[in-house]
This record gives sequence, structure tokens and C-alpha cells, in this order.
Amino acid sequence: MNPASNRERSHSEMVFGTLRVLMASYQLWGGEGGLTLDDLAALLGVRTDRLSDTAAYLLREGLVVVGPESRTIRLSEEGVRQLVRAPGVPLHGAPLPA
Repeated sequence: MNPASNRERSHSEMVFGTLRVLMASYQLWGGEGGLTLDDLAALLGVRTDRLSDTAAYLLREGLVVVGPESRTIRLSEEGVRQLVRAPGVPLHGAPLPA
């Protein structure tokens, strides 16, 4: 048994873990690649209700978009700009001309 899996995750760990998974999701599946909150909670090893608080925080910060009916979460365009996109590269396409 892994003792680390039994402890409660801090808010910072929840935020970092969520963003890490969503950045990988964006890079693998593009802007429409979202995860359900239940699937994300399972990946992070936390309860869905704790993840809901983290999702609400990231939503207020403008980094994610949460689908109200499907309970999916993905990076927002602002989140992509801040976390994934290399400087000088537009969201959709080739590098900007010099």
C-alpha cells in the first residue's frame, strides 16, 4: 500500500495536478479535448467533490472552462495562452511572421 495515496491533497497539489493533466489533454487532443470531473478525480486520486472546488477556483481565474451539463473540464483559450502555447505562436496555426 502506498502511504501517499491515503493522505489528503493540498489545494496547491490539486490545482497543479489538474492543470498538468489538462495541459497534456490539450496537447494530445486539441482545444476540444476535455475530461469529465469524475475521470479527472480518478486520475488525481481524489474525491470528485474536492475537485469541484478546484475547478471552481480555476474557472474564476479564467484558466479552464467547465461544461455545466456534461461536467467536463478543459483549458480555456486564456489557459492555453498562459500555460501551453510557446511565445510567438498563435493558438491555431503556424508561427507568426517575423
